[in-house]
Amino acid sequence: SGHIAARRHLPRHFILGQVPSHHNVSVSPNVRPHMTTVQHTAQNRIVELIQSGRAELALSLLHRHLREQPRDWYALYMSGVAFRALGRLDEAVVRLSEAISAKNDEAPVHLALGIALQLSGKIESAIPSLLAAIKLKPDLYEAYNSLGITYKRLGRYKEAIDTYDQGIE
Repeated sequence: SGHIAARRHLPRHFILGQVPSHHNVSVSPNVRPHMTTVQHTAQNRIVELIQSGRAELALSLLHRHLREQPRDWYALYMSGVAFRALGRLDEAVVRLSEAISAKNDEAPVHLALGIALQLSGKIESAIPSLLAAIKLKPDLYEAYNSLGITYKRLGRYKEAIDTYDQGIE
């Protein structure tokens, strides 16, 4: 299909809503089984570049791919992750929104958008994305954590506690 296959989990520091470390990105190896060797190699290369602090090069490769396949949700998603790693949060929000527009049923993309919005200071705007991630994948515990952080930053402490309790259940 030409699509770069999806990973099921985000880099750990993205999930936890922490300020990104350009050199400490870990990504789960879960990939879709129908992925071709070429796709697998390309995906691994992108992840390795972001993990090694070379997100600019990853973006270059992703942009080249997106010129040929502009609606490839996973490439849009990884572009958002790369922009986030570079601290370019507004661009991350745009790419992650485009990824959701292309394929709106991927919980990790909603989670990544929520965290990017949260980190860019659009804290209230992060809530719908984080709730969407939870609705799509109720066992995505990182979404509960990020939503709890969001509520806490808004001073909505009861909702933060309730969210953490839901994540534990």
